[in-house]
Amino acid sequence: MDGLKTKMRTSIGSETCTFIISRIKIRLSHYETRTVPRLATMLDPRFKKEAFGNAVNAQEASTILETEVKSIINVEENDPVTDLQPTHPDNVLTFLADRIQRKQRTFMSDAISAMRQYIEERNADHNIDPLEYWKINAKHFSHVAQCAREYLCVPASSTESERTQ
Repeated sequence: MDGLKTKMRTSIGSETCTFIISRIKIRLSHYETRTVPRLATMLDPRFKKEAFGNAVNAQEASTILETEVKSIINVEENDPVTDLQPTHPDNVLTFLADRIQRKQRTFMSDAISAMRQYIEERNADHNIDPLEYWKINAKHFSHVAQCAREYLCVPASSTESERTQ
């Protein structure tokens, strides 16, 4: 938006542009600190972390989303580890099967991995419908997609009376 000021032909146009930009920043910047808009921004494949004006807010949003993804993974995948014993007891890899069976699963590392995969993927084109993106990528990012279904339904209004309708 700051590039608009250079296109203004008069000083009044430039001052007006500066005023409008500053008012937009004042009016909208506090949304970066609210949980639901943060998550909705992170889950919009066009924006992700790049849409935040403050890097700290982007990092906090990422951490909150990791926690959300972790809770989904924890609930869905709380099944016991399947028996990985080899069919032949004298198998050379018996020790490996024992280690794999005793291995503790950390849902947070799974969540971080899922988030990193989503965040590091190239941002979607700006004319794509985010809901269509998640429909297409639901299998690839299954746990993140569940968060997207929950948080991308946030009404886009700052007026309470408009949000309740």
